[in-house]
Amino acid sequence: MNYVQAKLYLENIKIGDIVEICLDEGEPIQNVPVSLKNDGQEILGIKRTENYYKVRVKKLVDL
Repeated sequence: MNYVQAKLYLENIKIGDIVEICLDEGEPIQNVPVSLKNDGQEILGIKRTENYYKVRVKKLVDL
């Protein structure tokens, strides 16, 4: 998932909802959490799995 996909996904949920998005290593995990935080969302945690990262995001504002 990239930033645009994550942003589109967050547009379809309610404020206060918590979701988990999966990101690949490299540019996605380096940029997407920062961009979402800059958009006003809360990053609750980042967990590395064998093949990707799981990022828990709480929607705080509409995009």
